[in-house]
Amino acid sequence: MKPLPPFQTWPVHLRDPRFGLAWYTRPGVFVNQIQKKRGTVEVASALHDAIDHVLEWQAEDLREHGGLLIIHDWREMRSYDSEARSLY
Repeated sequence: MKPLPPFQTWPVHLRDPRFGLAWYTRPGVFVNQIQKKRGTVEVASALHDAIDHVLEWQAEDLREHGGLLIIHDWREMRSYDSEARSLY
């Protein structure tokens, strides 16, 4: 799993085979890049786990800057299960 443009030069902070890649950058920005063709409940759950981790890990930074901005790069995903959409 390698970062796709425009993030190919960014050092990867999280590599999760269940959904793809993610980065946290200050102040309060979480970027994720789904590298699955189909969005499933597993993909959505794994992404939620990553977001929850960032909310806990960077709680102080997020308080200082008023919350978390999430940027989704889901260009590789071609379809999704209705259960995954409902969960997300």
